[in-house]
Amino acid sequence: MLLAAFIASYELAERRRWAASGAALALLLIKFHLILLWPVALLVQKRWRMFAGFCGMAALEFISGWLLGGIPLIRSYIAMLRNPHLDILSPSPQLMISYEGLVANLGIASPAFNLLLIASIVALFVWTVREAPLWRMFAVTAVASELIVPHVYGYDATLLLLPIWLTIFHSRQPVSRIAATLMATPLPFLFALADKPWAIVSSASMLLFFVVLAYEKVSSKAETRNAIPVLASPVNG
Repeated sequence: MLLAAFIASYELAERRRWAASGAALALLLIKFHLILLWPVALLVQKRWRMFAGFCGMAALEFISGWLLGGIPLIRSYIAMLRNPHLDILSPSPQLMISYEGLVANLGIASPAFNLLLIASIVALFVWTVREAPLWRMFAVTAVASELIVPHVYGYDATLLLLPIWLTIFHSRQPVSRIAATLMATPLPFLFALADKPWAIVSSASMLLFFVVLAYEKVSSKAETRNAIPVLASPVNG
């Protein structure tokens, strides 16, 4: 369902129906921790109508939840998120496909290092998404959003099917298409069956895909800079 809403958002954006695209994107707030960087991407790219559609649908979802469950439901949900024992939802952090799995398999998990890694990913994301074409904005934002949060399971990678398609069909870089094709196979996620430390392949593949998408910005600028202008042929008058 979330993948269908994500694809609909991209299709609407391609048709320049920006408000509707943002509204469709906000449907992913059902699992809000997977799309934390989307408001940042829309603001960095100054897609105001898309951002307005996103905020409008988000407000509608909040009001609907409030009407259905009342304030007690909202309070209980906030209390759950603030629960210091929330780790019970992630009994096997080494199997996560985000930064959590990466540091757990390397044995270097600590609040300071985790914060540094997340901040580095966000900084590279902001630099990459600025002036990015539509397809790359959708691809890199989806991948980065799943990288920076805990409790991201293998099935959450379903949302990456659209970024994989976009990269394969839009990128001019062979390395990007190869990385996307790798992510489309079960291979990166099958290593989870071997548990620690082999399960790191899943989260490392996610990080590699993100870095490759960031490299797209550098390579595209290099192509533009090295392009040889076509000279007009002389006209005999």
